[in-house]
Amino acid sequence: MALFDVRMPANAAMFFGFLMQIASFDFIPMDLLYEIIFPNKIESEPLSANFDQIGLSSKYFLYNLGSMILVFAMIPIKILLYFVLKPLNHFKRVRKIRRNLWRSTFWNVTIATIKESFTVVVICVLINLRELKFDDVNQTVNSILTLAFGFTFLCFPVVAVILLLVKFDKLQTEYV
Repeated sequence: MALFDVRMPANAAMFFGFLMQIASFDFIPMDLLYEIIFPNKIESEPLSANFDQIGLSSKYFLYNLGSMILVFAMIPIKILLYFVLKPLNHFKRVRKIRRNLWRSTFWNVTIATIKESFTVVVICVLINLRELKFDDVNQTVNSILTLAFGFTFLCFPVVAVILLLVKFDKLQTEYV
């Protein structure tokens, strides 16, 4: 653990803290919302001073994830909307909306979100894996989310490689 206890210079900490805010889509102060949702949260110390300096100041998965959870919550909402609009598919405008939902939800946005947030989510998962507890509601929610996101994000590269290998012949292009 001595490796994690080395302090980084203040300007580097500020720079990496700013990058972490961008990487975690930290555009809404989620700490205030989490305090309302989970009023009896047990205080948690950061894993080390370096993690604290870049904004990962808790061992709770949701607190470290920040506003990124809202981006992930939009994916199932868009999928639900896609299927709710199915009975209205005979309208041209609805067909266009559903086509755009299909493209963005099942390909573009979901893959881009997972790809761009991969490092942050994996760091948050690995931090919280050390503190998996099911003693109260707050810890149970954090532990379940840690396991779900951990499984999803750690399996994503394996699934992507398998899909690429299965479809390799269709992905090859000949140069003219």
